[in-house]
Amino acid sequence: MALELTFHRARPKGHYGSGSRRDAVRPSSPAFPVTKPDSLKLGRAVEDSLTGVVFRDDSQVVEHRIAKRWGTPPRVEVAVFELSEDEDPGAVRLSLDEEAA
Repeated sequence: MALELTFHRARPKGHYGSGSRRDAVRPSSPAFPVTKPDSLKLGRAVEDSLTGVVFRDDSQVVEHRIAKRWGTPPRVEVAVFELSEDEDPGAVRLSLDEEAA
């Protein structure tokens, strides 16, 4: 199995300007969420939660792609690909946001 996870976090208010520029991201704001928790810890938590639901054991996951991005609403997008030597991987995509949790 291959696992693709994209974590979306809301930008802090301090990343935006004020007054008429309140909707504009400040040039000094980071392009990516570089704060804790780190992407590997987030990935392990999701992988553990999928064990017994999507796959039998997390040892079946042999490829990972994990990303942290800015986005609203905060959520994690999950794609699980079954790997095969004979064919292209098929994907099952899941999306979990804070409102559904």
